[in-house]
Amino acid sequence: VPGNFDPPEVAQAIGSYAVNLDETPRIINGWEFLGIGYSTSTGNNTPSEVPEARMADQINLMLSRTPPGKSVLVTHQPPYETLDMTPKGPAGSRALRAALDRVDVIICGHIHKQRGKIKDGAWVINPGFAAEGQAAVIDLDTMDIIWIDSVI
Repeated sequence: VPGNFDPPEVAQAIGSYAVNLDETPRIINGWEFLGIGYSTSTGNNTPSEVPEARMADQINLMLSRTPPGKSVLVTHQPPYETLDMTPKGPAGSRALRAALDRVDVIICGHIHKQRGKIKDGAWVINPGFAAEGQAAVIDLDTMDIIWIDSVI
């Protein structure tokens, strides 16, 4: 999914080389993957910010179409007060926070120094900062994670 610094052209480019989950659900190995790109206001006026109300509307629309079961929400921004701490305080989305009890897993990024895994209603996982070679391989059935520190 695209991030808050990514203009719309980036989302189009992602779709040329990989599966862009932004508002386009996919079922993979019995898990429904839902995606929401961009972020709510960062205070930095980045190119791809959306109002919190729009984020909530997107989440609610996608989840209303999702049958109960194994669901993964892939987002750029983390939920509010969950792997979202910055020197200025929490930088997550309140709309994503409200979704924690409606999905099984949220995989997010945005906060580069908040890599980790935490159970907060749903499992919330930040695989790390890809530009620094960080990634994660996640077994969704067991929630085991292989943390990768250097991608060649």
